[in-house]
Amino acid sequence: MLGASSVHSFDRFNLLSPVAPRTDLQLIRGIAIIGVVLFHFFPDHFSNGYIGVDQFFVLSGFLMSMMTERQKRFGPYEMAGFYYRRARRILPLYYLVVLICAVISKYKLFGYPMINNRESISYAANMITNIKATDSFRTPLIQLTIADDMFTHTWSIALEMQFYIIFPVFILVFRSLHKYLAYAFLLLVGESTSFTT
Repeated sequence: MLGASSVHSFDRFNLLSPVAPRTDLQLIRGIAIIGVVLFHFFPDHFSNGYIGVDQFFVLSGFLMSMMTERQKRFGPYEMAGFYYRRARRILPLYYLVVLICAVISKYKLFGYPMINNRESISYAANMITNIKATDSFRTPLIQLTIADDMFTHTWSIALEMQFYIIFPVFILVFRSLHKYLAYAFLLLVGESTSFTT
């Protein structure tokens, strides 16, 4: 178990700690946010606004790569520090929202919406809402237009958290393998994901 001193000592490492804000990236993020909001409110007029979500994912990957590039050392201790930072930043508010939606679905919904939302609670709690979408004919975009599942919006956070879980493992693999083996590993993973996305 991690004690307070261990948790505090994570902060001594610069591993994936925030870099100084970059105006260009903040501008891209702002445009992406506006696009997503406009898509949700005016889907007929801003049908491509959902691309902003893809921009968020690209920015996350870019920033993570940039921050790990400056690290000389990356081992289990640094990985634990990374996981701690991500969890501290995302999980409290995320699970508060899931709890509120779960209470609403239990006491305020009836019929099919109630059944659908109760099924979605476990997906959201385990951060695999995006997997539910792939098992259904309803993509997250279709779900959002129907608006009968309060947990649909958690798919992007679930996907991002899955990325955060896997990313440090990739870093360890790449830094321990010969570069050509690392490239082959990356190619294999890329090919495998083409069958699941």
